[in-house]
Amino acid sequence: FGVVPEYCNDCIITGNFWTFDVDYDRILPQYLDLVTASNRFRQFCQSASVGTTGRKYLQENLFLDNAIPLPDTPVQEELIKGYRDAIEKIIEAEKQKKKAMADFEKELFN
Repeated sequence: FGVVPEYCNDCIITGNFWTFDVDYDRILPQYLDLVTASNRFRQFCQSASVGTTGRKYLQENLFLDNAIPLPDTPVQEELIKGYRDAIEKIIEAEKQKKKAMADFEKELFN
């Protein structure tokens, strides 16, 4: 599945794809991104898919029988912030790791 931006409103898609509107008053786009990127959501999509020979198709009725956690917008914002803060710490740690290796190599080979 994919989220289609507004500028594609008049585009044509095949019958293999369904379209839904997202109520952005209830769910923040960044929260939707995080939920749909999660392992649990992927597992749910796999369990709602059927098919053979490596070609599985998500079944709309099975897909729609499930729900995603949808806290109030302030809680969504907190979860997004927590995720972004963690990613920033990881990026900073990676920078420190590279610097430590560069310092080590500089010291070792001088």
